[in-house]
Amino acid sequence: MKKLVGLFAFSFVVLFSQKTFAQTLEQHWWQPNGEVRTILNDSANNIVYIGGNFNAIGPNIPYGTELTVSTGQPNAAFPKPNGTVRACVADGSGGWYIGGDFTSVGGNARAYAAHIDATGAVTGWNPSANGAVNAIVIFGSKVYIGGAFTSISGQIRNRIAALDKTSGAPTTWDPSINGVVYTLVGYGPNIYVGGSFSNVGGTSGFLRNSIASIDTTTATATTWNPNAGNAVRTMIISGTMLYVGGEFTTISGVSRDRLASYTLSNGVITSWYPGANNTVYSIAVNGTTVYAAGSFTTIGGGAARNRIGAVNSTTGVATTWNPNSNSNVFSLLFSAGTLYVGGEFTSIGGQTRNRIAALDPATGLATAFNPVANNIVYALSLASGKMYVGGAYTSIGGQVRNNIAALDRTTGIPTSWNPNANGIVHSILLSGSTVYAGGNFTSIGGQTRNRIGAVDATTALATSFNPNSNGVVYSVASYGTTIYAAGLFGSIGGQTRSNIAALNSTTGTATAWNPNAGSGVQTLTVSGTTLYVGGDFTTISGAFRDRMASYNLTTGSITAWNPGANSTVYKIIPSGTTVYACGAFISIGGGATRNRIAAVNATTGVATAWNPSSNSTVYDMFLNGSTMYVAGNFTVIGGQTRNKVAEITTATGTATSWNPTVNNIAYVVSYSNDKIYAGGTFNTVDGIAKTNFAVWALPCVAPAIGTQPTAQTVCEGANVTFTSAATGTNLTYQWKRGTTNVGTSSSTLTLSSVTIADTGSYTVEITGDCGNVTSTSVYLTINPILTPNFATIAPICSGATLSALPTTSTNGVAGTWSPALDNTATTT
Repeated sequence: MKKLVGLFAFSFVVLFSQKTFAQTLEQHWWQPNGEVRTILNDSANNIVYIGGNFNAIGPNIPYGTELTVSTGQPNAAFPKPNGTVRACVADGSGGWYIGGDFTSVGGNARAYAAHIDATGAVTGWNPSANGAVNAIVIFGSKVYIGGAFTSISGQIRNRIAALDKTSGAPTTWDPSINGVVYTLVGYGPNIYVGGSFSNVGGTSGFLRNSIASIDTTTATATTWNPNAGNAVRTMIISGTMLYVGGEFTTISGVSRDRLASYTLSNGVITSWYPGANNTVYSIAVNGTTVYAAGSFTTIGGGAARNRIGAVNSTTGVATTWNPNSNSNVFSLLFSAGTLYVGGEFTSIGGQTRNRIAALDPATGLATAFNPVANNIVYALSLASGKMYVGGAYTSIGGQVRNNIAALDRTTGIPTSWNPNANGIVHSILLSGSTVYAGGNFTSIGGQTRNRIGAVDATTALATSFNPNSNGVVYSVASYGTTIYAAGLFGSIGGQTRSNIAALNSTTGTATAWNPNAGSGVQTLTVSGTTLYVGGDFTTISGAFRDRMASYNLTTGSITAWNPGANSTVYKIIPSGTTVYACGAFISIGGGATRNRIAAVNATTGVATAWNPSSNSTVYDMFLNGSTMYVAGNFTVIGGQTRNKVAEITTATGTATSWNPTVNNIAYVVSYSNDKIYAGGTFNTVDGIAKTNFAVWALPCVAPAIGTQPTAQTVCEGANVTFTSAATGTNLTYQWKRGTTNVGTSSSTLTLSSVTIADTGSYTVEITGDCGNVTSTSVYLTINPILTPNFATIAPICSGATLSALPTTSTNGVAGTWSPALDNTATTT
């Protein structure tokens, strides 16, 4: 039987649809309020783990925002100032006037003062001051501001100005004060001013020390002259009383330690004398109680009250109310039976409260209100269930997370996972469903675990793993069922072990392996069956090894490899025949000069020619193909100015064009799925407020097909496989016959026992993070299986001549006969 081989046809059509992105600093990631020392990516579960020395983590909302009082949650879409907000006041229409040290709000140029309306839009109100604004008050038809500026919209206005409510333009009112203004209040025809000055009105004005009353029409100081002995920081009017607080110890010629009150009808100081022993920054009044906040530790007759207290409005004696703040309180705001407080505290009212809290005015206990700010709160203003919060923070509205957290890689928001370590976490290791951590904590996952422990990756509860180290653990690594720990300890796992040990991954018990490092071990890296060790040691396993060594994990023996660094090694990365190292050294690999980063031969330990040469310590590295990401305290590396984080080529050791400009130490850097992660003690990145943790997205590259599918011709009933290979991130595949989907997300399409119906043009559409691409169109030809039919040939006698047999069957199958025509044998 002959099988007929037919012709095939194909055409080439390549379609591209892609998005392009520049390398960018991602804004949606939440920020920890303290240093980050370790980062671990769990790509399989879309999680990023961070560890360090922090107690809260929150959204990237810097300096000033509106939050909902009932929930304590900020409005993430509210326009962000680019610098500290020191004053804020409700505009009476659902919006806010704000002042401080910023130069833009929500991307709009606004120098030191701005207005945000009820919709969250930055309005055209633009005083354009040339210095800080510390105080704002709406009084009558004007907005009054005070601070350190000397001009408004190009017109001379020394430290105080009256502004148009709509435009922000200065009026002609010009008292001219010769020192900083901290506080303003309005009463009657006058504006009361407090600060650190000595003159109102210039050379033809009046001597007024730190406090004055200025006529709102004439701009001249009134005759009222309390003559404070030092700065006035706060004033508040309650009824017919003016309460004054600050740094003074004398005012109106009498002793008054940082607090005083005046009768507004006659301007006379009262006998009220609460006497705080340090600065008072804010005052609030409720009925017969006066609340004061500042940096004092006694008030109201010598009662111990740490930075916040309440005194009787008549006697000045302290009440029993005692929230006991652990740091300075800068702002008080009483509303609807609640006292809101802002400052730099992390504990107040008997609870952990980070820089902002609400207190019960009767008991002094903190309420459930807990927005969690990561830095100082200076100013609070409240209106219609909304609160504007101004300060030096870069995050507010976060969650308590002590020293270790897991963030969703898509949203940047922490998951509910919360092991709650009570001390710094230096290293995190994920093994299966268990997270191992090393550091300086004594509790994690709800159990006592000294400096090393393990928690469940789902529940965050501690496992039975409990090595009980007596000193800090800097690094953890795994090999098989063994956990390796390094640090600065003398015992671990129930045994004497100097700075390095091997532990059972379930129980934490030390194995017999005992290298006995002569000094601290900073880093461990497992590569195949080799363990690389780096740190401060000069002896290990009884051998001389200057800060670097390697072990055969099969035998547990130290190798002959001895690169010899002359100072601390913080990270080691093996790659093929090369081992990269970074730290504080300036020579390595046989005495070669290599400043803080180097590459050595994996066999000989001799330094290669690779020499990025950093001008300060390099704490961490992460290798990604031909690129090395580095973190440290440098300002020059790879021959370029690079601040704290850089990208270096492994071919030449030169810095690439990427220049993130981190403003303080970066301790850790990582890479995963086209994102670069860095952690440290910084607070700005690329000029943007970023606290201790930053993430950059690499330039987005569209999928590219390296291997196109090929056309095929097969017989009916055969199996067919089409294959395509592409580059890109998070790729999915959709195979099509014409416009009909025929395959799932795989680079290979397999068709079993094909039929004539499978004939047609095939393509695959490949989609990734940065676009999609469609392959060439290839044709699948299916040949039917046919049995040739021939007419019956009449019998022929022996010896007769055989006529030629037909080469085409009656049903159109062409072929040849085999064997050749023979009158002595049959054929097919």
